[in-house]
Amino acid sequence: MLYKLGRTNTTVGLAQGALNVTDLRSWIYGVLISSRLESNRQSIIRIARKNLARQGMVHGEGPTRTLTTQWERLLSGPKSELQRALVSTSANSIELRHASPFAGVLTDSERQWVIRATRVS
Repeated sequence: MLYKLGRTNTTVGLAQGALNVTDLRSWIYGVLISSRLESNRQSIIRIARKNLARQGMVHGEGPTRTLTTQWERLLSGPKSELQRALVSTSANSIELRHASPFAGVLTDSERQWVIRATRVS
């Protein structure tokens, strides 16, 4: 399935049915965040760690804790592994992005652009 992203010339090709709209949006957010890691890694990692600490206080133990632990490992590891998790369409990466610690990295206008670009007609 091909997705044309808004007024850009960007087309995303994914296997038909690979991602629902929510997963597609979180994947695009991941692609945008991954590209920012090239120039702004420390700032993005700092935001993510702060958000993870907040999530840990709210959610404590359980399934969310497992995802938080995975994010903590990715944030401490090589940039390439973090970027792979942000852009992969694997089941684990999709689940990880649903507990993304990157709130505040993208601007409101960027998030709105993704929503408009992926709006189902």
